[in-house]
Amino acid sequence: MTDAPSTGLTITPKVGYTGYSALYDGPVAVAIPGFGLSSIPLKIEIDGQFEFGVDLRYGRPGTRWSVFGDVSRGSGDAQATACFEGDCATLKGDVTALHFSGGLGYRLPAFANSPSSLHLLLGANLTRVTLEDTDLNEDATLTNPGGLLGIALDYSLSPRLGLRLQVTDALVKVDTNELESTFSEDGASARLDSQIQNMVRLGVGLSLKF
Repeated sequence: MTDAPSTGLTITPKVGYTGYSALYDGPVAVAIPGFGLSSIPLKIEIDGQFEFGVDLRYGRPGTRWSVFGDVSRGSGDAQATACFEGDCATLKGDVTALHFSGGLGYRLPAFANSPSSLHLLLGANLTRVTLEDTDLNEDATLTNPGGLLGIALDYSLSPRLGLRLQVTDALVKVDTNELESTFSEDGASARLDSQIQNMVRLGVGLSLKF
């Protein structure tokens, strides 16, 4: 087998796991009529999630370049901890995440004369996180755009079937507007700092080559 670039369409149903940094970790400036302005520390954490999805790739003939698109969904638990005047409260709820990503792949000149190939991935990521806070009976949907960098290892099992292991790291900006509206009610208003969240995703699946 030679180190020729793969071409054509490849579809990979996959399962995976996503680890998250804190969704929000910083102050919340809350203005309450009659009480003035207060700053409350707030930390919102999302537990790691198992997910399932599908990856589509198309290798451009005659080159090592390819384009890819990915969609996956995961669900799990989340908790928010807020402190005020020394007293802290933790609220728990459910969270679902829908991930969309796409970009360019480049097959590295490695594993010559081998059924394996290594790909560098560079693209964009959009994650739609829905917090379903059962304690507050409030929902918040956060749309987080950002950049993505990753690497994928493909192993050919046959001319039409392969195995793919993929690791990506995405940096996304948290949309705090929806969180602010969740805390702003009954005349109160809230202001949250802009934050960047880090997501590391690991996926494995069987690749169908067309």
